[in-house]
Amino acid sequence: MLLLFGEREAEAYVQSHSSTGAALAWMPKCLPLPIMVYPGTFSGMTIEEITGAVTGAAAAWSAGANPCTFVEFEVTVRDGPAPRPANDGIKTIIFRDTSWCPLDSTGGCDPVGGVYDPASPALATMFARTTGEIVDVDIEVNAYHFYWADRVAHPDPPEPSSYDLQNVLTQEIGHMLGLDSPCFIPGGGPTRPNDNAGQPVPDCATAPTSVQASTMFPSTTPGDVGKRTLEADDRAGVCAIYPAAANPCPSGGSACACPPPPADGGQDAGGGDDAGASTDGGPADGSSTDAGKKKSSGGGCSCETAGRSSERSWRALVFLAAAFAAITRSRRLKGDR
Repeated sequence: MLLLFGEREAEAYVQSHSSTGAALAWMPKCLPLPIMVYPGTFSGMTIEEITGAVTGAAAAWSAGANPCTFVEFEVTVRDGPAPRPANDGIKTIIFRDTSWCPLDSTGGCDPVGGVYDPASPALATMFARTTGEIVDVDIEVNAYHFYWADRVAHPDPPEPSSYDLQNVLTQEIGHMLGLDSPCFIPGGGPTRPNDNAGQPVPDCATAPTSVQASTMFPSTTPGDVGKRTLEADDRAGVCAIYPAAANPCPSGGSACACPPPPADGGQDAGGGDDAGASTDGGPADGSSTDAGKKKSSGGGCSCETAGRSSERSWRALVFLAAAFAAITRSRRLKGDR
């Protein structure tokens, strides 16, 4: 039976797809999955607060909170300049407080790379093969236009328009895992997606309350902390895509531990291969090629992206609430940028 846009089945979720229609997901051979965090010169929060926010966001999707999945993350915070988003197989979270634009090989704004939407608190750049395998995701936090804080520990921060970092990153890590928004913004994408049951998703502006309550719903406001924890829809997504029964490391231990990323993040600051990256807002037709590079860990547990296949990438707007009038949020730009 076809459901109307205002109706839905329980615990529905939307999985991102490749240009060939393949559902996107990681195919890990080691655990926990490493995330490298680069605060850079961002000073709006302490390192302890940043670490707590990222760790909490990752934990919301992990097996400890959701026994039905095998997902685990290991968060490492590093000093020094951050690498730019690139198809290097290293998952990063990068704080951008001096500019908000695609970066060139020198770390400056790429004059031919398009622009980032200043109304977006964060962006996720995904590199995935047309077969559906995700090979890299990098998250950029917009600390150029937005204030950030721990709004649970500090519900009344000095800057009232501060967004809760953990709240935003929890949704971003959902994108990192291959989950998409559970609703549609007319004019904001090429086609209305279907949920896991094959039903078309509702418009975001008129979505049911249960959809709006989900972590992956594309809206937030300063002080919002409701997306720090998953709802039934979000949990259904991570557990269906990464079920506990499919754990690649059922015995655990060091033999299946992912190797630590290189100390420099795999590239010099501003460097790296960004082939296949697209401008904001939608999937690229993508023509980057995986040249068969492999990464292997010690102990015999291989994490590799072997073979040669066409990939695509895109930068997903974390929150698209500015694109539809029915959902409002207050936002204060930091100065007259």
